[in-house]
Amino acid sequence: MNAPPPPLAPRAPLWHHRYAKLVAACTVLLIAAGASVTSTDSGLSVPDWPTTYGWNMFTFPLSKMVGGIRFEHTHRLIASTVGFMTIFLAIWTWRVESRRWVRWLGVACLGAVVLQGVLGGITVLFFLPPAVSIGHAGLAQIFFCLTLTLALEQAGPRVVALEVNAPKLPVIQCPSQHCETHATFPLTDATRGAPVTSPSRGIRRKRSSSDREGCAASSGRSPVACPAKGSGRAGGHR
Repeated sequence: MNAPPPPLAPRAPLWHHRYAKLVAACTVLLIAAGASVTSTDSGLSVPDWPTTYGWNMFTFPLSKMVGGIRFEHTHRLIASTVGFMTIFLAIWTWRVESRRWVRWLGVACLGAVVLQGVLGGITVLFFLPPAVSIGHAGLAQIFFCLTLTLALEQAGPRVVALEVNAPKLPVIQCPSQHCETHATFPLTDATRGAPVTSPSRGIRRKRSSSDREGCAASSGRSPVACPAKGSGRAGGHR
């Protein structure tokens, strides 16, 4: 007598799975934007946080995004977008996911992105302390691994062995059950490389001054007042 087919574990909604993959893909874009900030020594091109030269980051004029300001401000915009997307992902996962550990994985993603934003602000306000800058770079890889794991865990369906007297059917392993092991190697390598890619503070301060001068040249204002929110409005434009 043939054994009955094994049951399938519940599968997360299709659009939830697609959205989780979208968040993971946007995280790759965020890491690339952060790498461009480091590669161009633009870390202090915007010396304040969470504002951008006194402006709300979402209303900062595109005309003033010159030099390193372009890289740093773009990084902030992408990071804010990923943060909002992660909030929605964590809530959605908690509502539709039946497995408790996956629900808490969504919460872990949310906690990681919040901590990542705080570390990013500290690096600016305290002029790139090495320990915080390295932690900021390393946590980016951890956050990506969390979002990737969450996306893969939604790929389902998963085959579960039946509790019968006959020998148990083999369990088909979901590829996501191995992603933690495979993710360890690039995570370790990226964390070890973070101190090497963190430039000195002197270079970043020099870059910040040159960015203000470039912004001033494009608008005809003084380097100090150029990006300021108040001066932009006084001039009758934003």
